[in-house]
Amino acid sequence: MTFPKLEAALTEIKSLIKGITESSVVTSVNGKVAELEAAISGDLSKAHETISSLNTEKTTLTAALEKAQGEANTFGAKVKALNEKLDGAVTTLNLECKADATEEDKFSAVLGSVNAAIEKTGIELSKLPGAPAGKTVAAKTITREEFSKLGAVKQSDFCRSGGQITDK
Repeated sequence: MTFPKLEAALTEIKSLIKGITESSVVTSVNGKVAELEAAISGDLSKAHETISSLNTEKTTLTAALEKAQGEANTFGAKVKALNEKLDGAVTTLNLECKADATEEDKFSAVLGSVNAAIEKTGIELSKLPGAPAGKTVAAKTITREEFSKLGAVKQSDFCRSGGQITDK
């Protein structure tokens, strides 16, 4: 049995399908899909380049951080050595201080011992934290009377610069 109407309808449907697949709309959609695939591929390539660049920067920064850590460790060791020297000076000073010494004498002795310990390190007193920048005190030794006539700032500057106070 043949069904001519169905066969005609089937032929017409096949023709419509062929027309749709060859139409400009399908071609345009296929073109857009190809453009999107190319854009995605380009973006992925750029993303890989960016990741590679970031990994290189990470390696460089890691090396710089390791170098800085090494320098910090070296500096820390130097600070520790200086602290040990200063602790030694304070211990020596405590042994040298007598119970009958005045507070001024004790302060003067402490200052002298600390300055002597710092001088042994080879560091300029003006380079220490809190030291007055570029200021110098004319005399390294002055009498207690001369010292008491100085203002508080000048007394502090004098002491920081390694000045000594004498009773003479």
